[in-house]
Amino acid sequence: MLNFDIITVGPAHASVLALIHHQCFDSAWTDASFRDSLATPGTLALVAKQNPDQAVGFVMLRAAVDEAEILTIATLPMARRQGVGKTLMNAAENRLIMLKIKIFFLEVAEDNLAAQSLYENLGFAIKGRRQGYYDRPSKTKVDALIMSKML
Repeated sequence: MLNFDIITVGPAHASVLALIHHQCFDSAWTDASFRDSLATPGTLALVAKQNPDQAVGFVMLRAAVDEAEILTIATLPMARRQGVGKTLMNAAENRLIMLKIKIFFLEVAEDNLAAQSLYENLGFAIKGRRQGYYDRPSKTKVDALIMSKML
């Protein structure tokens, strides 16, 4: 596992987040989507930097009252399986504990086994399902698994 610096970013970093997201998802968010989301109260993004000039992943969260959810998380393909996701999730959890968040939610595509394994290893459990939530380029739909963890 490599070492990463984790920094908190805001709307000014929307283009960096969009660039990473575009390399990770078929239906990527735009700069404007990230800028608008990060301007919303309770929303924050943490970025993993491998060196001062190279962001390799991020997680974006929204917290309200005593609950928080992951809005999106992405790791550049060249940086996968190096601990980026785990490092980001641990940093997010630590931040949420400081904010007195009690429950942490996320959604993951049923066919994303690597992400499911990460979340299960971090203590998340499947609590529900959203049928046909994700669209695939092949025009098929994939269910979303709703996972949560008590903090």
